[in-house]
Amino acid sequence: MTTPNISTVSPTDPIPGTEISPDYTTLATWEADADGEVNAAQHALCYAGDLEPVVIASWTGTPDVTDYPRVYTAPDNRHDGTATQANGARIDASGDSGAIQISENYTRIEGLRLVVDNCEGIDVPPGVSNCLIDGCNIVMINVVTANTNGIQMNHVSAADFEDTIRIINNVIYGEDPAAGGRGIYLYSGSIAAEDAGKTLKINAYLENNTVSKTGTFMTPYGGIVCRSFLSNSGNVATVDIVTLQNNVCTGNSIDFHYPISGGSTVTTSAPDDVDYNLSEDLTSDDKGTAENCVTGATAADVHVNVDTNLALKEGSDAIESGVNLFENDGMTQDAIEIPRQSTGAFDMGAFRFGYVATPVTTLMLLSVGK
Repeated sequence: MTTPNISTVSPTDPIPGTEISPDYTTLATWEADADGEVNAAQHALCYAGDLEPVVIASWTGTPDVTDYPRVYTAPDNRHDGTATQANGARIDASGDSGAIQISENYTRIEGLRLVVDNCEGIDVPPGVSNCLIDGCNIVMINVVTANTNGIQMNHVSAADFEDTIRIINNVIYGEDPAAGGRGIYLYSGSIAAEDAGKTLKINAYLENNTVSKTGTFMTPYGGIVCRSFLSNSGNVATVDIVTLQNNVCTGNSIDFHYPISGGSTVTTSAPDDVDYNLSEDLTSDDKGTAENCVTGATAADVHVNVDTNLALKEGSDAIESGVNLFENDGMTQDAIEIPRQSTGAFDMGAFRFGYVATPVTTLMLLSVGK
C-alpha cells in the first residue's frame, strides 16, 4: 500500500475558515494532475462550494484495492441530506457530461452533493470495476432527456468480465414521478457479435439507499432498476448477482424494478439478497419474495418532508426494520456521517433516525434510532 497523496480542493481561496490556499479550485484541475502520477493513491479532500464536473480517466498509475482515486468531503463540509441545502461540497452539472464520470477501477466517491440538471449524476461506464459510491446526495431536476440517472452502472460489450460495485448510503431526490429519470440504474449485457460464448458477471451491492420521486421518462424506469439485456441473441451469458438490502424507495413511478432480462441466452439470477427494503406500492417487482420487506408505506409516513428532507420521521416503518450491515465496508455511518451501531437492527435507508442539520452542516444525534 502506497501512502495516499491528499490534495485539498476548494472553490474558495483561502479555504473557508482557514488562511490556507487550496491545492486546486476544481475537481477537473485536480484530476488533470492526478492522472499523470505513477502513484494511483490520489485523494481529493473537498470543501464547500461548487467543485464543477469531473471525468476520472486515463491514469498513469494503475488503481487497485489499496491504491485508488478517492474524492471525499472534509469534516463539516458534507451535505446535510436535504434537497434544498445551499452549502457543503457539491457539483452543479448540466449538459451532456454529467457531474462525475468514473473511468478508473477502484474509484471511491464519498459524501458529495450533486445537483444535476437534465444530466447524469454519477456514471460508471463499461469495463470499469470495483468502485464505491457512498453517502452522496443527488438532486435531479428538469429531466427531459432519455437515459438520465442519479447513479448509473452500464456494462455493455464487456464480455468475459467480472465486476463488483458498491452503491451505499446515497440519497436521491427526483423531481416528478410522472416525468423524471431513474434513481439507480444497473444495466449489463453485450451487443458485440465477437463476444459470443463469453460471460459477463456483475456483483452489485445496493445497501441503505433512499430514492424518491424518480419517474417514467424512459423504459425501464423506477427508483432502483436492475437490468440484464442481450441485443444480439446468442452472444453472451450475463449473470447478475445483486444484493439489495435496507433501501427505502417511495413516491417513484415504480419503486424497485428487477430483474429485467432480454435475449435468448441471458441468465439473470434473481438477486441473492433482496430483503429488508421499504417501498410504497405493493407490486411484485417491489416486494419480490423477501419476507422482511415493508410495503405499502406512504412517503408522507416515512419521511420528514417528501419534497425536501428524506430523513426518517418519528414512527416511520423504516426505523429499526433493517438488517445489520455494520461489518460491510462503509456501513459504520450513514449518509451524513451519523455513526451506526455495531449490533441490533439498522434503520432502512440512507439516514439513521434522529438528527437535525444546522445551517453550518453540524449534525446532532437526537434519539436512539438505528
